[in-house]
Amino acid sequence: MDDTFRRLVEINVMGRVMAACSARGISDPGLLAQYNSTVLQAIQASMSDVCTPAEFDEILRRQMEWLEQEFDSSLQQLTVPPRQPEAEADTEEPPESESEPEPEPEPEPEPEPEPEPEPEPEPEPEPEPEPE
Repeated sequence: MDDTFRRLVEINVMGRVMAACSARGISDPGLLAQYNSTVLQAIQASMSDVCTPAEFDEILRRQMEWLEQEFDSSLQQLTVPPRQPEAEADTEEPPESESEPEPEPEPEPEPEPEPEPEPEPEPEPEPEPEPE
């Protein structure tokens, strides 16, 4: 591969890596350099000495798909808590921050008022005994 083509490959890879990183909020220069170097080495190892631009484009596309899948996989691992097997899930309480808020308890129905007791009938007066 001649120097001009090699330099074009480096610039193309650098731009693609930078675009993929910035789309995911990655702006650390050290990380950008590391990702760029990794992708560039993988591409150069895949290219033959006589590589056409079409072959290079296909190799670059595959490497960028791989890098983006790795980004997305890493991001998902950071944001989604690991699932526990159901047997373990019964024994451990989930952390407070991850639990769903409990629904408010339904208000208890008001007790019905007790019926007032019926007034007792007044006792009938006892008849007076008759004198003898």
